[in-house]
Amino acid sequence: MKANGVKNKGNSAQKKITKPKFFSKQKTSSGAKAENKANKTAQKAQKSQKPRSKKLMIGLIALGCALLAFAIYSYVHYAQQFKTVFYKGTVINGIDAGFRTPEDVEAEIAAKAEDYRIALQFREDASETIEGADIDYHYVSDGSVQEIFDKQHYLLWPKGQFAGQEAETTVDTAFDQEKLTELVGKLPELQADNMTKPKNAKAKFKDDHFYIKEEKYGTTLHPEIVQEAVSEAVNGSKTSLIIDDVEGAYDNPEILKDDPLLAEQCQELQELACASITYQLPTGDVTLNGNTLKKWLVKDDEGHYSKDEAKWEQKLSEYITNLGADIKVVNNVYPFQATGLGPMKVYSDSFGWVLDADAELAQTRQELADGAITTREPVWASRGMYTENYGFGPSYVEVDLSRQHMWCYVDSKLYMESDIVSGNMSWDKYTPSGIYFMRFKELDHILTGERNEEGEPEYETPCSYWMPFNGGIGFHDAWWRGSFGGEIYTYDGSHGCINMPVDAAGKLFEVINTEMPIIIYYSKGCPFETSRNELLGLVDPTEEAADDGSGDAAADDGSSDTESYDESYDESYDESYDESYDESYDESYDESYDESYDEEY
Repeated sequence: MKANGVKNKGNSAQKKITKPKFFSKQKTSSGAKAENKANKTAQKAQKSQKPRSKKLMIGLIALGCALLAFAIYSYVHYAQQFKTVFYKGTVINGIDAGFRTPEDVEAEIAAKAEDYRIALQFREDASETIEGADIDYHYVSDGSVQEIFDKQHYLLWPKGQFAGQEAETTVDTAFDQEKLTELVGKLPELQADNMTKPKNAKAKFKDDHFYIKEEKYGTTLHPEIVQEAVSEAVNGSKTSLIIDDVEGAYDNPEILKDDPLLAEQCQELQELACASITYQLPTGDVTLNGNTLKKWLVKDDEGHYSKDEAKWEQKLSEYITNLGADIKVVNNVYPFQATGLGPMKVYSDSFGWVLDADAELAQTRQELADGAITTREPVWASRGMYTENYGFGPSYVEVDLSRQHMWCYVDSKLYMESDIVSGNMSWDKYTPSGIYFMRFKELDHILTGERNEEGEPEYETPCSYWMPFNGGIGFHDAWWRGSFGGEIYTYDGSHGCINMPVDAAGKLFEVINTEMPIIIYYSKGCPFETSRNELLGLVDPTEEAADDGSGDAAADDGSSDTESYDESYDESYDESYDESYDESYDESYDESYDESYDEEY
């Protein structure tokens, strides 16, 4: 009983105390309704959302399938296309081969080969072009284009489509080598006459000082190297070739302007040979300056200059000795252009330009030592009047005593001419040859002969025009003569004067003056001037007549005299006069002339 009592007590203690129902109903009457409504709304939204997601998923799957199908179609379509054409972006030897067949690409290569030409660029802006047609240049297919295509896998076309490819293949061509060699061999640049040799840089004198003249590369080519280079370029289908880039094609200078030795040489030469003397010669100015003086110096093995006094003096003496050679006077013999005969020689011991060699040597020596820069005439022993026409000038009187004729030139034009009668051919009356000047001229003069023991003149003859040039010998009118010219002088000549017709003498009187040279010569030689005949290369006419045994008849005929004169002129003039001129003039004077002329030019 007791136990049951405990149990019951416990049940009584644990009994749950519940609230009245009306409290619970009050709580749910407001909040529960709102909560229930929200739950119902969410449930409805979930029910409506499930059908929409399903439709979107189905749509996306369908679109993906369509795109995949299109991609597969496009891939297969283009893959089929690229079975026959190159990928887009494919470039072969510079040709856009995209979407083109190998045959089409080869056709363009062949067409380009037909238009092939190669431009050759030489020095000094010279250029030449060789046309492919002139050497039978053409394309030969070797399968290389097809080989590039065969390496292209049509199923990998996307790679080529986006990345592209550029390929270089050797275009196999053919041409006629013999025709190419012939064309290149005929190019003007390969002709020896058209080539200029290279020149080293060197110390030169100009504008009163030494400077470094730059090297010149020239245009001297080695044809065999050019031929080989051009053949190689054509064989490689090159369209241009710069010959200067071909190793060994051109000869080049060995010494360039930046060579340190040149700067040292300029300084040495400036100290030793900086003078410049310009001589005013009858034939033009001649300059002695550093370009010639440096050749008088000694250059050692290392290229440095020094002055050897003995050599310097020797070269200076030689230069002054030959300075007057430009006037071409040897042994008082002057070259002369004879009317109707051409070049010959005339003699005079008192005419023209004669250099005072000793005085000039002394003056030049001092000027060189002082480093003078000057322009002057040389020191003359005899100063001529003219510089042109071998010193005779443009106006002169010419008399050929062998032809018994005279000519007067004024300003290089023939003013008048006339037959004459000269001195009788005897020792005491013949007219001497030579070069003279008129002393004066006078109208209405009385010609007076030599006086006898009683003081009476041999003759007294009036004349209208008197023009003396050699003592008592002169031009004058001879009114008493009925004829002139021919052989009259050999048997009825004058006392030495030049007899002229009155009208001719009057015409000469009008223009002749004291500055007009009078050139008198025997074109066939004179028996009274044997020494001059030898100098002039003439044959004594009396000796010639004796040699052929014909006596005076030979002189009358005239043919043998002319032949002897012309033959002796050719041999003696060329062998003696020209030989001496060539040796002395060419070796010394021309050396200085070349240097100065080259520098100025």
